This record gives sequence, structure tokens and C-alpha cells, in this order.
Amino acid sequence: MSQENQSVLFTPKGLNITTKIVAFYAAFYIITSIVPFLTGERESNVLMPDNLYTPVYFIAAIHAVVLLISVATLWLKKQSWVVTLFLIAVILACRFAYQEIANWVYATF
Repeated sequence: MSQENQSVLFTPKGLNITTKIVAFYAAFYIITSIVPFLTGERESNVLMPDNLYTPVYFIAAIHAVVLLISVATLWLKKQSWVVTLFLIAVILACRFAYQEIANWVYATF
């Protein structure tokens, strides 16, 4: 396939953009999951269970690792489709298997 006919997605520039999107999504998830903790929403509702946000924090920690790996690959300029697709798979697994992860976290912690 020549360069003119090749899709932008499968070029090094597309890999760079995809890795940045993964990093932005991971950062967004971390920020939105920590805001209730910082604003004191947990303390304002006495009927809320203490471990309600534990699965959210656990998945935020997974997203922090995803963010760390994606930023490291961007900073070192050593992007790989294997790493980026693995990070996307981790994010999708967290998204689609949230209830199973939450049940495991509730049972473990």
C-alpha cells in the first residue's frame, strides 16, 4: 500500500494521536472519579456506605497506570501499536466489566 492510499489511522501520526486520546481519557476518568472525594460529597451524606466509591477508586488506579504508560511512551517517543492497543483493551475491559470488578473489589476490600 502506498503512502497516498494508506489510512491516516495506521501511520505513525495516527499512532501518536491514538496514544494521546488514551492518555486524555485516562486523565479524564481519574479527574472525574477524584472530584467527589475532594469536594466532600462522601461526608455530606450519612446514609452513603463507606465503601461505595472503592471500585471507582480501584478503576481510577488502573487508569492511572494506563496514563503513566501512555505518557511515558509519548515522552520517550517509543510508541507501539501493541502497547496502545493493550491500553485500549484495558480501558474497555474496565468499562464493560465494571460490575464484575466492583463485585470483586467489594468482596476483597
